[in-house]
Amino acid sequence: MKPIFKFWVLLSLVTLSIIFGFQSAMAQVGEENIKQVQEISGSLDLDTFAIYRLVDLKQGQVLYARMENISGNLDPFLILFAGDEDPQDISKGFNDEVNRVIRAGDDPLVNLPEIFDQFSLTWNDDYKGDFDAAFEYSVPADGSYLLMLVNAPGTQTFGSYRLLIGLDEPEVLEGGAKSTGDTIAVLEQSASRAGISIQEVAGTITEEAPKQTVTLRSLRTGDTLYAYAETTSGDLAPVLSLHSFNGKPLRSDNLSGEDSVAVLEYKVERDVDNYTISVDNNTIKGDRTTGSYRLLLSINAPQVLSGEAASEGSPVIREPIEVDIGINLEQITNVDQLSEKFNAVAEIRMDWQDPNFAFNPEDCQCQFVTYTGDSFLKFADENEILLPKFTLLNQQGNRWTQNHNAVVFP
Repeated sequence: MKPIFKFWVLLSLVTLSIIFGFQSAMAQVGEENIKQVQEISGSLDLDTFAIYRLVDLKQGQVLYARMENISGNLDPFLILFAGDEDPQDISKGFNDEVNRVIRAGDDPLVNLPEIFDQFSLTWNDDYKGDFDAAFEYSVPADGSYLLMLVNAPGTQTFGSYRLLIGLDEPEVLEGGAKSTGDTIAVLEQSASRAGISIQEVAGTITEEAPKQTVTLRSLRTGDTLYAYAETTSGDLAPVLSLHSFNGKPLRSDNLSGEDSVAVLEYKVERDVDNYTISVDNNTIKGDRTTGSYRLLLSINAPQVLSGEAASEGSPVIREPIEVDIGINLEQITNVDQLSEKFNAVAEIRMDWQDPNFAFNPEDCQCQFVTYTGDSFLKFADENEILLPKFTLLNQQGNRWTQNHNAVVFP
């Protein structure tokens, strides 16, 4: 019986070993295949880009990324680089190679895939023929990587995007993955040029005009506004004030009147419109100093607070939109010299550029959208977009509008 007992004990030990080994292997598989998904929202203006650092990736993980257009005419493009790459060096090398191809008499559009392969780990422009960008990549080594979001090469597009980043979650490619609350990517603010705008303006404070106010463009959730004002002539002690759309004061600086420089910063927690920045000489001293000033305003560019920053990106101040107006006189049907009037058939045309009308051309697979009748006025009203309007002040008779047409480009 002893040999049987020993065999049973041995068999039990082997069984336990197999069980524990299987559980250990399952634990390791579970650890390696934990699905992580992060969802990020942002925006790109013309000729800007965003760089995210993907931290602590592990060898063997599969990285999935997808960038979608959610507003404007943005044409997404994704590029992945090693974590120790310098984006400026990459950009210079890429541009040099494109210029070399052009000098050689070749078509750079044909050579772009090969060039991108040369300077990146992986990339994607139009995923499955759509304008959205997506890719999957097997991580070759532990470490960090850089993910760059840009407008597709050769395009002049802008707008908001939705970025999905996942580890071992292939549903990211089709846009259906849900965020797990994990942080996979962190924005490299210093290296990015996304959502950054810097604008410089000048003005003069006088006894007759002791205050000057500008209205800011729309601010998005998470944007930080920076302002810097300095005296350039006279004895002006500039006071900076930021107010919300209802006139509520939010930030101010140099109320003491002790300095010739005033600075402020303010981060918005939600989308807001019609915030204002004022420069005046209303200090607690009561002295009404006068002089000229230089005002630097920025969104998401803290370097403005040093006073050393060059204008870039879209304007920070909401400025009037210029409208080109033309009249095409088709026919004069009657001239009444006694009454000093005439009848004419004419066409009035107005051209202007408003980013609020930008749309994704992939939605209609078209180069422009046309509106007839009252449909354009209705569309603008529903989306709260201002339109230029005209009035014939010396109109002598009825006016019948045969067509009220509008053509909108992406």
